[in-house]
Amino acid sequence: MSSTAANDPLDFGPATPADAEELYALNRAQGGNAGLTPSFFRHWYFANPSASCSVQVARRGGRIEGMATTNNFFFRIGGARRLAAMPQNVLTSAALRGKGAFGTLYFRTEAENLHERGVDLFLTFTNGMSTPIFLRKFGYRRGRCPDVLLYPFGAGALFSGYRFRRLGGIDAVPLDRPIYGPDNAVLKDAAFYRWRYAPYPPGVLHVVEVGKAGAVSGYLVLKKEQKKGIPFLLLMDVIAPDEASFTTTLKAAPAYGTRRGAAFVLLYDPGGAVPPGLHRRIRERFNFLVKGKTPEETETLAATQFRFFFGDMDIV
Repeated sequence: MSSTAANDPLDFGPATPADAEELYALNRAQGGNAGLTPSFFRHWYFANPSASCSVQVARRGGRIEGMATTNNFFFRIGGARRLAAMPQNVLTSAALRGKGAFGTLYFRTEAENLHERGVDLFLTFTNGMSTPIFLRKFGYRRGRCPDVLLYPFGAGALFSGYRFRRLGGIDAVPLDRPIYGPDNAVLKDAAFYRWRYAPYPPGVLHVVEVGKAGAVSGYLVLKKEQKKGIPFLLLMDVIAPDEASFTTTLKAAPAYGTRRGAAFVLLYDPGGAVPPGLHRRIRERFNFLVKGKTPEETETLAATQFRFFFGDMDIV
């Protein structure tokens, strides 16, 4: 960058889908989210069925030097439908670090969400570097994120009473039927599921019909992963018509992993519907932070036990 350009004032404003290529280049150059490809960026932020997001950028001399994003989702919290903004990508170029651009970009997304998007609260998963900033400068509190449960391969699952049928994809699930969702969790419908799982290439997801006692209870969505050559599965979502079917279907996830030869299955603790069998509990695996419109709302949110699936996270 020339010395003249380096002295140009910063211009802050919203991004558009046309900025996708430049934002991808910024992330790759500055060690940001390399998965934020132009096609994924357009899909993730601008095709979300909630029709709500905030993407703010900082430009210098017409060139994008920083970004901050939230993607917004409807939750049911305490029985009420509420719109939550989830900050996901806050990044600046090396030239802007230490000059306040990070905070300016974040607070521009917050203002847009509060005044233009009708957002009720903020929820975010942060990394080790950004967590202190969100806590000390942005007014967040640590929230109650469920533990992660690790279910290893279990030979007993080979003889369980579950019947599994892997489907061709999310479009094979009958999403026109009622869909159950727990409290303090993302509200999901047919449009959400189709949008969320559209970007994955063939073979990455396992969309599985679960049967027991001669009837279909529901559907599992799992993602195939590998670490150090060891295959495992992440439980992304459970789709079922009612609470009882939801519980039955969720409890089948470890058995499915074993039958597919996965070394283990990872899932968030679902509360009262914990699958049976030997497992390891991983506490505080992620930094989960919350913020309301007032300090009182923030305290209430910090005391709320949220329920998540890996499909609720943008990094998976």
